[in-house]
Amino acid sequence: MLNELVEGRYGLHIRHMACIEEHFGTRLYRIESDRGIYLLKTFPLDRAHVEREGHLTEHLHACGIPVASHLRAIDGTYVTRTPTMQFHLQTFIEGTTPAVNTASHWLLDKSARLLGRIQHALRDDPQLDTAFDAGFFAPSMDLDARRHFEQQLATASDAGNAALEREIGERLAHLHRISAFSFDTDRMTYVNSHGDYYLGQLLVDGQCITVIDWSSAARLPACFEVFMSYAYADPGCRDGEIRIDGFRRYCDAYLAHAPVALSDEDLRMMPFFLYRYLCFCSFTPPYDEVPGAYRSICTLSNNLMNWLHEHAEQLSEALRRG
Repeated sequence: MLNELVEGRYGLHIRHMACIEEHFGTRLYRIESDRGIYLLKTFPLDRAHVEREGHLTEHLHACGIPVASHLRAIDGTYVTRTPTMQFHLQTFIEGTTPAVNTASHWLLDKSARLLGRIQHALRDDPQLDTAFDAGFFAPSMDLDARRHFEQQLATASDAGNAALEREIGERLAHLHRISAFSFDTDRMTYVNSHGDYYLGQLLVDGQCITVIDWSSAARLPACFEVFMSYAYADPGCRDGEIRIDGFRRYCDAYLAHAPVALSDEDLRMMPFFLYRYLCFCSFTPPYDEVPGAYRSICTLSNNLMNWLHEHAEQLSEALRRG
C-alpha cells in the first residue's frame, strides 16, 4: 500500500493519510505522522522533471524564497518511482489559494516583488529548459491549431451543438488574428522563472505567501509571467481589460527585484505574447471536463482573448510610452 511505501522510504510513522485533491493525473494527500504534517504528491510516470523540483526548492529556500521544503528519502533522493506512478513528499503549508482576480493591493504588490525575487534567485541556474522558443511561434503551429479547431467545428456543427460552435468559432477567430503578429525570440529577454506564476500557485496565510508547484520552472520570456500574473490577479482585469496604470505599478514592484530590466521590445511584445499563449495554452472548448476550480480561469482566458483581439496594438503602444 502507498502509506507503507511512504513510511519505508522516509522513515516515518503515518497516523492518518487522506487524498485532498485530484486533477490532471496528479493526486495530493495530507499526511499526519509522528514527525509532523506533510503533503504527498503523486504523478503519472510520464511527468518530467519531478526530481528537479526538489533541488529547485532547496536552492530557493536557501535564497529566502518562501517555498515548501521537499524531503529527501532515506537513500537521499527526492522522488520515488513505482511501476505505476512517481511521488515526492514536502512540508504541508497552511493557507488558502486566492481565486483569480481577487488580489488586494497588498497581495498585488507582494506577488510582483516575489516574482522578481524568484527570477533573481534563479538567474544562474543552467539546468532549466527553455520554454517558448522559436518553435512556439512557428507558422506550422498556427496551421496545425487551425486545422484541429476546424475539425472540431465541423463535428460540433454535425451534432447541432450551437453553443460549442460559437465557442470554437471564437477560438478560430483568435488564431487567425494572432497569426498576423510577428515574434523575434532573438530580441526578447529570457529569464529563469517559475513557469506558471499566478495567484493559483500562491498559498496565502495572513501576511505570509508561499509559492507552490515548481514543476513548470523554465527559461522563458521575461515579458510573460509579470504580465500574465497581473492579468490573473487584479480584480479590474476580471472582464478581460488590462488596466495600464495598475499594471505599471505592478511592473515597477516586480522590476525592483528582477535580475534584468525589460527592454522596449519586451514591453512591445507583452500583449501579443499573452494573447498567443492564451490561444495555444489555455483550456479549449468544450469545458465540461475541466475541474470546477479551473472554470473561472476558462472564463478569464476567454475574456482576455476577446479584449486583446480588439486592443493588443493600442496596449502595446501604451506600454512602450511608459
